[in-house]
Amino acid sequence: MGQAGIGLIARDSQGQVIFSSGRVLFHCKDAEEAELLACREGLNLAIQWVAAPVIFETDSLLVSNMLKAMFGDRSSKAMMVRHVNDLINKLREIEILHCKRDQNKVSHLIARRRV
Repeated sequence: MGQAGIGLIARDSQGQVIFSSGRVLFHCKDAEEAELLACREGLNLAIQWVAAPVIFETDSLLVSNMLKAMFGDRSSKAMMVRHVNDLINKLREIEILHCKRDQNKVSHLIARRRV
């Protein structure tokens, strides 16, 4: 187990920042766990602060696929995936997209400053 930083940012359709957040995760098992925890935190904030449709981007293809899977996840992250999907279902309109790591630079900068 190690330490990881997470960073997230929400923007409106014009690219203006709605909110940003970052923090240190202690006792983090791996990158996928950190990404799922970042998703959970981002979705919790989106539920509180964003009224418009949400486009949710992650640079983890594995996490993106886990969240979009039609069938139950049976990996060691199944419970975390279920919690994140419960949050996804609370939003009226959401699309989950995979983006390249270099398109997610601001989130990574926020995360690095937290570690």
